[in-house]
Amino acid sequence: APLRKGGWTLVGAGLLLALVVVAALLGPALTDGYPFATKLVSAAKFVAYGCLVVAVPLIVRRGADALALLTAVTATAVAAAAVGVLQLIGLIGNLDETPAGRRMPSFLGYHDFAALAGVTLASAIAGIAVGWWRHQRPLLAVAAAAGVIGVIIAGSLANMAALAVGAVVALAAMAA
Repeated sequence: APLRKGGWTLVGAGLLLALVVVAALLGPALTDGYPFATKLVSAAKFVAYGCLVVAVPLIVRRGADALALLTAVTATAVAAAAVGVLQLIGLIGNLDETPAGRRMPSFLGYHDFAALAGVTLASAIAGIAVGWWRHQRPLLAVAAAAGVIGVIIAGSLANMAALAVGAVVALAAMAA
């Protein structure tokens, strides 16, 4: 029942996931030297992450559910950011022996670290936009700080661009 409201959105998402798989399967027929195994694994990961989107409306049905999810995401982001900072200054090693002072993978890898940081920061922005700041100030402040630190250390330019657009939308929502 919670998924019925998003019917067309889920249909579009399903079509996108199917298109990704079809493109990966057609790759060898369209291109010589196509790394089929690598692209198929990437497509499978994309589909797996896409299926996780369906879990959100099933898990988060009330404000308390969203708060529990935000708390868990924030705790993970704080740990990842702390490890990233320690890697950045050279106190601990990292997954691929990147020298200190460059973008760091934390314990997640570059892309997953950037995604976690971006989700955490976006969640903090959304929490502020919907008025949670009055009641959840410490959690939102920690989420925002961990998100900013993680986005910077992971070094994702796409993350920064998406967050800039999200911040503009959040400001517009707060102003309305």
